[in-house]
Amino acid sequence: MAELSAASDDDRIQRVYEAGRPQVGTRGRSLLAGLLRCRRCGHTLQITYSGRESKSPEFRCLRRHHQTGSAPCVSCAGHVVEAAVSAQLLQAIEPQTIDAAIEAARRADERHRQEREALRLEVEHARYDAQQAGRRYERVDPDMRLVAAELEARWNAALEHVRDVEGRLTAFDARPIPQHQIDEHALRALAQDLPAVWHDPTTDMRLKQRIVRILIHEIIVDIDDASREILLVMHWQGGRHTELRVARPWSGRTKRCTDAEAIALVRRMAGRWNDDAIAMQLNLLGWKTGTGNHWTRMRVRELRSRLDLPACDPTQPTWLTAKGAATHLGISPAYAGLLLKRGVIPGTQAVPGSMWWVDPAVLDSPQLRETLRALSERRVKRPDDDRTLRFPGLSEV
Repeated sequence: MAELSAASDDDRIQRVYEAGRPQVGTRGRSLLAGLLRCRRCGHTLQITYSGRESKSPEFRCLRRHHQTGSAPCVSCAGHVVEAAVSAQLLQAIEPQTIDAAIEAARRADERHRQEREALRLEVEHARYDAQQAGRRYERVDPDMRLVAAELEARWNAALEHVRDVEGRLTAFDARPIPQHQIDEHALRALAQDLPAVWHDPTTDMRLKQRIVRILIHEIIVDIDDASREILLVMHWQGGRHTELRVARPWSGRTKRCTDAEAIALVRRMAGRWNDDAIAMQLNLLGWKTGTGNHWTRMRVRELRSRLDLPACDPTQPTWLTAKGAATHLGISPAYAGLLLKRGVIPGTQAVPGSMWWVDPAVLDSPQLRETLRALSERRVKRPDDDRTLRFPGLSEV
């Protein structure tokens, strides 16, 4: 009975150990099945599927929930994690990365040869020093016992050093020589073909899972509640690590939502610019609505209403573009743009690199008019400043 009990305990320990190890992905619809581990408790994340045809994975750590009834340690949408990991994996086998790996292998072979040559030279130098110490000891007068004892000690130390260096060389030669047999053509072909195979919907998921496990050992997952980001630490095969931060999708958000950058721009411009100006700015930046349409005055107005943002005060003068400011000042648009960049004409940009907007009240200020007049006088050519190239002995016709 004692033997049966001990055998059952060993089986239970083995099952627990196997449960904690990443499993080879031969089943399941998730790319990362068996590779994710919770950073907070150390247990493997469980995968559940939802959505149409149960194709949307969700990763959760439910060990504490089952044990104590508390909330899961980690819970995140699987598609954003798989997309981030896939991007890193494809980046790791880009042609530039393949070239770097080939060059690193070549340097590793060269470094092995250099280390061996350095040890060989050290052995030769140690042997030469031992021979010199032996000659000095043999030439000394036997009656000079103190000198002979000192030279004998130095000879023994030199011989010990020779034995030590020869032992290091022997141990170095006994180590297995790293063989880097690299098929450069096959690697570069893989870097070119794998992205197309990876994104092909007909590719078997089990093939993708095997590729992932060839490159990745484990992925540690955590949630940064302050920034609403998913923290991923990828442990690559070979010992290197990569840390990723993936934006956690908001609950209820769909792919047809307006981008956060466009919403932030509307918030900055609302109340100071009218809806036409805001729409023009969004279209010039190439930003579209959540449905992929261009911006119009009505679409900007609808977005402002949903965000509860104020409209432009009709009693206030409309801000001018750089072209409108040039027309108001009687200068060329290109010169007006140059003066705006240099800060001569006060202007503002909704976002860096976008179009300039100028308050019309600033354009009629005496200070700006005087500055423009001074700049104009310096640009006008003086009558006595004749810089025509003349040759001696040649008169004008």
